[in-house]
Amino acid sequence: MINIALIGYGYWGPNVAKQLYNNPEINFSVICDKKEERLNVAKSVYIQQVNYESDFNKILNDKSIDAVALAVETSAHFQLAKQALEAGKHVYVEKPFTSTISEAVELKALAEKLNKTIHIDHIMMYHPYTQKIKELYDTGEIGDIIYFDASRMNLGQVKEDVNAMWDLAIHDLSIMDYLFNPGYPDALYAIGHKSINKSEVTTFLQLKYGNLIANIKSNWLSPVKERKLIIAGTKKMIVYDDVSMVEKLKIYDSGLVSKVDNSEYNVYVVKTRTGDVLSPDVKMYDALYASVNHFVDCIKNKKQSFSSPEQGIRLLKILEEASKRLQD
Repeated sequence: MINIALIGYGYWGPNVAKQLYNNPEINFSVICDKKEERLNVAKSVYIQQVNYESDFNKILNDKSIDAVALAVETSAHFQLAKQALEAGKHVYVEKPFTSTISEAVELKALAEKLNKTIHIDHIMMYHPYTQKIKELYDTGEIGDIIYFDASRMNLGQVKEDVNAMWDLAIHDLSIMDYLFNPGYPDALYAIGHKSINKSEVTTFLQLKYGNLIANIKSNWLSPVKERKLIIAGTKKMIVYDDVSMVEKLKIYDSGLVSKVDNSEYNVYVVKTRTGDVLSPDVKMYDALYASVNHFVDCIKNKKQSFSSPEQGIRLLKILEEASKRLQD
């Protein structure tokens, strides 16, 4: 059993707590939050089944705790993770990894020096539909990727320490990185709008990787919720609509073929191919549980997480450059 303490019981903390508690490989030992009202909420759920603490230093000094799960604001990730590593504990941390590349690089080096695991909760990587798309791509069924279009919109939750791109686009960047491993983009463009907040509530991020173009829209100012991904390949196309109540994942046997022959307009005309639409049967499970379970597996077997500091740094490089473009 691995003893894990949860740090932060605010917006996302209760979700992480549930999966820590449900995992048979974990002894969910402590919930830590500096706000008493949050601890009272936690106590109403877990009663005497876990311990409660408001002082993070007591978590650090407790030798029985093997790892901490950080469900706090992004601006606090670096300092808390660094202290936890120095105290000899493995670290599970919410996305994005840190506020800056330099912080991420320092944590990566420290974890390697101390032989500790850092797992970043890029949760969409562990989603069953993402895993299905990964299978389709790896087996060559989709073909070469032409474009990747992602849209994440809802009304709120507006955050103060990061903009909509850092909060939402990070999901789609992690999916793309996991699926296709495209590396750093050849070209990057970003625009955004701050509206009522000090940071951007709406952003549009465009990336080009060779022949692959990616368009990622992030929006906290939408009257409707949308979580949609469209992937166009040379063989097949995929639409994943996470908000849909039925047929969330559809595979289209459609695309473009060579220019039409024997036509005076063949310089301009491209023939399309429209085939069957398949909604595959996907075995469902909780993506957050899968993420937590992978963290445990990495600790037990001393291996690197799929959502490792290396991946976190790759994505932060894109986000930092895109943030500079937002200021242009």
